[in-house]
Amino acid sequence: MLAVAGVFALTAGGALAAPGDTDTLPPTTVKQAQRALDVKADGVVGPKTKRAIRRYQRSKGLAVDGQLGQSTLQSLGVSYDDQEGPPAQANADSNGGEEASDTTEPPAAAEDVPATDTPAAPTPSQAATLAKIADCESGGDPTAISPTGQYRGKYQFDRQTWQHMGGSGDPAAAPEAEQDARAAQLLAKRGTAPWPACG
Repeated sequence: MLAVAGVFALTAGGALAAPGDTDTLPPTTVKQAQRALDVKADGVVGPKTKRAIRRYQRSKGLAVDGQLGQSTLQSLGVSYDDQEGPPAQANADSNGGEEASDTTEPPAAAEDVPATDTPAAPTPSQAATLAKIADCESGGDPTAISPTGQYRGKYQFDRQTWQHMGGSGDPAAAPEAEQDARAAQLLAKRGTAPWPACG
């Protein structure tokens, strides 16, 4: 009887957190995804997080597997720390106003992407969308910095995305016009996906 109970306990425990859900992703990436999904950012892919992932995947037409795979992370606009390892290949984490973990994809190398000329200013239709995003993300403040310090500027870029869009230095220290232009560039490339709660 005790042996059966022990087996049952082990089986039940496995159902709560299947092996491999978090082993292949750094906790910081899981937390970014959880903030983007508007669930508690604890770095663990538990039942609530899996349900949120499935809802998001269905809404975006992605394969519904409840996993933070590469395609799901990219759609969420989530970056990962190269020092902690890339996301799992087979299955390919922001919070209210900090959701622009707006990295579309990580740079190919660890070094910063070289800065480029400022892209074109937003079109009138882009400007209207970006105004809504900026108001939600930062209250329209170009110098805004999230409580964690990770998301910066009017559109709450993280540094990796800012660099990937050709920016250099601190997004929150860049001229507002440059922030607008690089946000327009990201919007043209990814739509509002990098700002899941504010897009």
